[in-house]
Amino acid sequence: MADAPEKQTVDPTGKFRPQNPWGKLGYTLAMLRFVACLWLAAAASVVCLSQTPPLAIRNARVFDGEHELDRATVIAQGGLIRAVGASVNIPRNAEVVDGEGYTLLPGLIDAHVHTAVEGAGALRKALLFGVTTVLDMFHPVPAELAKLRQFAMAEPAWAADIRSAGICATVPKGHGTEFGPIPTIDRAEDAQAFVDARIAEGSDYIKIIHSAKPGVPETGPDLVRALAAAAHRRNRIALACVLSYQEAVEAVEAGVDGLAHLFQNGGLAPGFGRLVASHHAFVIPTASVVLPACRPKLDAGVVEDRYLAPFLTPADLRNLKSSVPFPVPTGCDTFGQAIAQLKAAGVPILAGTDSPNPATSYGGGLHGELRLLVELGLTPAQALAAATSIPAHLFHLEDRGRIEPGRRADLLLVEGDPLRDIESTRRISAIWRAGQRVRREALLGGVQPVRY
Repeated sequence: MADAPEKQTVDPTGKFRPQNPWGKLGYTLAMLRFVACLWLAAAASVVCLSQTPPLAIRNARVFDGEHELDRATVIAQGGLIRAVGASVNIPRNAEVVDGEGYTLLPGLIDAHVHTAVEGAGALRKALLFGVTTVLDMFHPVPAELAKLRQFAMAEPAWAADIRSAGICATVPKGHGTEFGPIPTIDRAEDAQAFVDARIAEGSDYIKIIHSAKPGVPETGPDLVRALAAAAHRRNRIALACVLSYQEAVEAVEAGVDGLAHLFQNGGLAPGFGRLVASHHAFVIPTASVVLPACRPKLDAGVVEDRYLAPFLTPADLRNLKSSVPFPVPTGCDTFGQAIAQLKAAGVPILAGTDSPNPATSYGGGLHGELRLLVELGLTPAQALAAATSIPAHLFHLEDRGRIEPGRRADLLLVEGDPLRDIESTRRISAIWRAGQRVRREALLGGVQPVRY
């Protein structure tokens, strides 16, 4: 029998630290203690949540994920929203927050991030800016991803929640393999086994690489179709990473549920939006990372924003100022036209940053993405829905994304009215995740990059 593995623990800042290895007997006893502690902690958390005084946010403008409610009161307790309305009775023992002059939003969802770069630090940074859930689009180490999930579950006031595609589907030597050895696939008949293996590792959805770079092999349309069908047989959605218009069309026609980027290269046919709509697919444009390649001096106003900048680390500021290391795309002039087509056809558009790529940052970058979406033609309400109710619904996270009874109390209170001025989302007054108040200053002090 092999020696027991090193124990991995999470310190208060979210870093993963090894402790001394145990012998066999010590390991067994420790595991018994660990299981017992988990049971006691779970029981204690239920008791604590049930005994926590209710939260009442009164007289606030509320965007419930779809509609605006004027001067409403929201009651939360036990991690859930209990009541919403203009004439809600406030419990006597409630913690009352006066929302006069403020807007209450569902916790934001960033629909495209990569957490493997900073690990727990990525989740902390996201939460710092009111992003209560991140959708990770490629994590090459399932064991590390599992630790991130545990950290997010155990520390709701210290980390955003996370869902992930885990290891992406790519061919040998295809995009994704440059980050380290990962399983690959090159035969359609292996699609179900590949998808099942990813689900067994913990993948919540399947991301397929269907983007060709010079000298890099590409996952062909037939393989994309087989992988999408395999994901659907297991009730998982499938997304495709594309770079060109032709790849986007091929992926949509192959049956993917969404595009993880709006294409950067190629032409644009007049019927593109209708094509995507006819296949009931969605699009995550990631304007923050695509547009700077077209407009090098593009400024989403994050770096100089007086409400965001104090909470950005020096590394974040440098990254936001950096340029995208790609050739200037040939589809720059059509990016906005494609957004207009998608909007006119009723295609769901989701807000995602592709953080931490150049010109982005965890958390703060999503506020820049919201501004860009509005500049591209979405109304502020549509942009807010793109970062709340729409990704929650399409990624089957029906417990969040809206402010209504029974949903998670993931909430963001901002000064002003983002339904008229989208940049009001940056004027953060308070954040709650699962009903727990986020202490931004304390969280900022704990933000240290965690490298893998």
